[in-house]
Amino acid sequence: MTNEKSCCGVAVRTEVADGLHFYWCEKCGRRGSANDAASAWAQFMAWKPAAKKPHNAREFVTAIHGRESELKTIAAPFVMGVNGLFQRIMAKNADYIASLSSPAYDKVWETEEGAASYMKAYEEAIEAGALLPDMGSIVPYGGTVKLILDVEAFRFALTTGASSPFEWVNIDPVYEGDIPFLRWGKRQGDFFIELSGAPIDRGNLAGVAVYGERRGTGKIDGDMFPMKKLDAMAQEYSKPYQKSIDELAAYERATVEGKEQFDADGRPFVIASVEAKDGGKYAEQDAAMFRAAEAAGSLKRDKMGEYAEKEMPKKGGGTWTKKVYRSSVENPGTETKRIYFDEIDCQYTSASGDKMYMKLAGKSFLGPYMKTRNSAAAIHEMQEEKASDPSDTVSALINRTAEAMTADALTEPVAIPAESVAAPIAENAPIISAKKEKVPAATGKDEGLF
Repeated sequence: MTNEKSCCGVAVRTEVADGLHFYWCEKCGRRGSANDAASAWAQFMAWKPAAKKPHNAREFVTAIHGRESELKTIAAPFVMGVNGLFQRIMAKNADYIASLSSPAYDKVWETEEGAASYMKAYEEAIEAGALLPDMGSIVPYGGTVKLILDVEAFRFALTTGASSPFEWVNIDPVYEGDIPFLRWGKRQGDFFIELSGAPIDRGNLAGVAVYGERRGTGKIDGDMFPMKKLDAMAQEYSKPYQKSIDELAAYERATVEGKEQFDADGRPFVIASVEAKDGGKYAEQDAAMFRAAEAAGSLKRDKMGEYAEKEMPKKGGGTWTKKVYRSSVENPGTETKRIYFDEIDCQYTSASGDKMYMKLAGKSFLGPYMKTRNSAAAIHEMQEEKASDPSDTVSALINRTAEAMTADALTEPVAIPAESVAAPIAENAPIISAKKEKVPAATGKDEGLF
């Protein structure tokens, strides 16, 4: 053994066995091996530790900076065609994830699967060339997060550049009042949707049509997503949606049983059992705690029933009082809580629900095309295009898209106006307005829409 070389301030261990030379550092784990000492040392010096998986927002930002070269290989082709755009998207999206802070978001970091879902959502945004939160958002779904792209992000990613799969893309809402005037289906293999008119009040959302013209073929691909299908998709993939449906059902049951109450401010509420936030992870511990308190005669009671309580330590120091109710023990995986009627809400049931359904339909139909868009051939093609081709156009599209999405973020869902996508990409695309009070004139195409 010899300790001639050093690493991390300590001697590097070395050994020769079975004709191989070995070097390793006991402090950092750096190592190298080869048939001769020089090659083994070269391997030792070139060694890099496995990338540390982030377990919180701060570690995530650090991890991202070490993956720039890797992320460039999956970035949307048009992003790489604009000087500095990739770095801007990379930095802004990492800052956006770092800013997400709430019990729902923080819970996701607690598991390997959850932490990995943040990285997956980030990579999907890079693949789409989407600036967050301008062109989409990352939302918690139980123990993971998912990227929900805005309508404009799909249109932008799938119609920009010569190798993009579509000439134009539309994601249009159809309302109940439209149905008597609506015709849609396949005509000679092409998807079509037509409105011969519409009432002033178009009513509630009845479905979403997603369709577009394939570049190079002129074929119109598309599909209609009725509300029944959208609700099923939302219920399967959206934890907030499931939570709101469960709470509404619990509220209705309690109301039928005459258990609705009012607080000091006159707000109606019920006390009901709903699915526990932790999914019943601590059900056995909670039951043991309750039974011990019951045996000791230390159970307490409030409006929500009998309960046991225990002081629990907080991560940052201090304690909090945990209450376990009899109803939760008798129904494992549930918790007893006060449900206010005016707080039963989620993105799908709020005023912006139409827009959420449009995003859901868009992701379902157009998601597979995103992979096609980012094929190696498309990247190669964009790299060979003249620098003057994408730069100004793509920068302008990015800015206009961000402005458009920011401007109507808190308003009722509106259609994607033709002027929000730069010509000539969607110049001939038919448009159905999503504004309930207005239906634009026909486009003049043979199968044009209103």
